[in-house]
Amino acid sequence: VTSRLNRVHTSSHQTWIEWVARIASEHLQLWLAEGSSEAWNSGTSAWEEIRVHEESEGGTTIESKIQLPFQVSGPVSALLFALCLEISRASSYSLEKSIKDELINTVYGEIVSCFERLRNDVGDGVDQRQAVQWAFDLRFISELLDAGGGGGTRRKADEVKRLRDWLESLVDPFDLSVFQPFLDSNLAKHIQRASVMLGPLAPNGLSIWSSKRGMSAAAGGGGGKLCAISRFVSGQYFLSHGTGQCVKALGIDL
Repeated sequence: VTSRLNRVHTSSHQTWIEWVARIASEHLQLWLAEGSSEAWNSGTSAWEEIRVHEESEGGTTIESKIQLPFQVSGPVSALLFALCLEISRASSYSLEKSIKDELINTVYGEIVSCFERLRNDVGDGVDQRQAVQWAFDLRFISELLDAGGGGGTRRKADEVKRLRDWLESLVDPFDLSVFQPFLDSNLAKHIQRASVMLGPLAPNGLSIWSSKRGMSAAAGGGGGKLCAISRFVSGQYFLSHGTGQCVKALGIDL
């Protein structure tokens, strides 16, 4: 009897995992196809303005301003938060680690596949601003889900690297060399902040408050704003509504 119950238990969770991954993939695929939609453009319009000081050939200091993402796009935030809600709905406190890890790894694999289809569909037809935002989104997703799911396979890591290389190839090399240190810093800060609301996706036992450095990284940093969740919505709402309604319902600050 115990053996049969365990098989039913495993089979039921496998069906749930496949359903969640399929729905997440369908929505992300739609959002990526709508790269010029209001949800994506609103996210890039809220980029952080950074002052850069450079020394000219004459020895004088020149100040310039650049804009870079400090948070993931609204649709990506909505997707990840909805995944947290779905895990919580399934009683995350009693959900076996192996089942949660399988869910996260399966969804992670579907997300990587969505970006691969995007690369095949659009090729080089992406403007630099959108490429920078998508690269930031992909880095955040891989940092979060690869760690939260117990570590990705070598194949998945290679796929993510190829996708990052593709997106970064669409950015002017000089601009990328200037952007990279600030992007790295913004990513680290955003991971620290977002791990509060995306706790179910983080590795077991990981706490951003484990050190004073972590608290400083989460609290500091030139204009960075946490994607605020002003309204608690169910995973079902996310799964049954379009991008615009979901982003507005979540109250994400774009």
